[in-house]
Amino acid sequence: MRKLEVALLFTGVLAFAACGSSGGGSKDGGAGKGGHGGGGTAGTGGTGNTGGTGNVGGGTAGSTAGSGGSMAGAGGSTAGSGGSTDGGAGADASPTDTPIDMTSADKPDATDGNADALTPEQSRGKYLVGVLGCTGCHTADLGGKNAFAHDSTSNGDLSSANITNDATGIKAFSDQAVVDAFTKGIDPDKVDGGTVYLFANMPWYQFATLSSTDALDIVAYLRSVPPVNRAVNAGTGVFATQPTTPQWTTHTLAQLPNPVGTDGGVDGGTSNQMNGKYFASLLCVNCHTVTTGTAPIMFDITKVFQGGKSATVTVTTPIDAGADAGDAGPDAATTMSKMVTVETANLTPDSTGLSTWSEAQITTAVQKAQDKMSRSICGMRANAGISAQDAMDVAAYLHSIPAVTNATGLSCYDM
Repeated sequence: MRKLEVALLFTGVLAFAACGSSGGGSKDGGAGKGGHGGGGTAGTGGTGNTGGTGNVGGGTAGSTAGSGGSMAGAGGSTAGSGGSTDGGAGADASPTDTPIDMTSADKPDATDGNADALTPEQSRGKYLVGVLGCTGCHTADLGGKNAFAHDSTSNGDLSSANITNDATGIKAFSDQAVVDAFTKGIDPDKVDGGTVYLFANMPWYQFATLSSTDALDIVAYLRSVPPVNRAVNAGTGVFATQPTTPQWTTHTLAQLPNPVGTDGGVDGGTSNQMNGKYFASLLCVNCHTVTTGTAPIMFDITKVFQGGKSATVTVTTPIDAGADAGDAGPDAATTMSKMVTVETANLTPDSTGLSTWSEAQITTAVQKAQDKMSRSICGMRANAGISAQDAMDVAAYLHSIPAVTNATGLSCYDM
């Protein structure tokens, strides 16, 4: 892998079943949501489905149905028998179903210019877009950026896509096509009818474990933000021709380690631990798991969360690496930037990993990218947007998985 790609992958991210308007409700918006209304007569939402299991495996079963599947309430025509997967009127018959995925009430208000209140699904999507760090590459308005990545060998530039509901963004694509883009790497645009894939700079392989509900909630949110009319530049150099086969092999949530019980056996885990597993799969696997293979690349599932993945990062350090011991002068106040190669930490509860870290300290690391001594963890993205509960669940999960000895190497403070 090119050094550029490694650095992007390391710094980009640490760290979705249909639903009604309300239900038992869990902290992650999973268990207890009712299903979309199932068609029915025009103008009424069908009865909500019984709440399903939460977004993460092993979660507590959902409560009874959400309130009448209100998200599908409008337009449940006779063609909507059974309801569609995205709450539109009837089953989706076209690969370009926009804008049936979004009712007028969900769009920015054209009358006063103010955005309407988000639905629960859109709110969940907004939360996930923040947690997954989408604005880091697609900019704050999600309208994409020209030349967000550069390949020095070919002098090539890669733009990040406009992912707003504009004609220059995702408006022409179905909800499923957008989901397939960020979970399978399939580019919604086709070349002569064939499938082409996104470059690995977009970490779709990392988001492959998103539940179908959460994935659709992300799309619902993307369709609700103000559309940005911005046509980004086509790729150049090595990025001019997109791959016709995926550059990565994806993994499943089931392949990641489950909690170990007090008897030493692998258990199903508590709902908190399993919610932590879900978010750890989205936030931690990418940086803390070594890879294998070259075409395609894949995470070494036998070494998930064990760290040891190398990355080159830019750090700012004092000119003399510390206060001058000779004259106690102010040298440490003068800084410089330098490139260093570091290795990611072992996140299993071993003495070479997190066994001496409290769950509170791990939670701080997830949210603030700070270590036990309140120092910045270089190369790690702080995730201030993740809820305290979800961050604590990640900590509980990492403390529950099998301990593996792996004394990984250099941090920024070993330089």
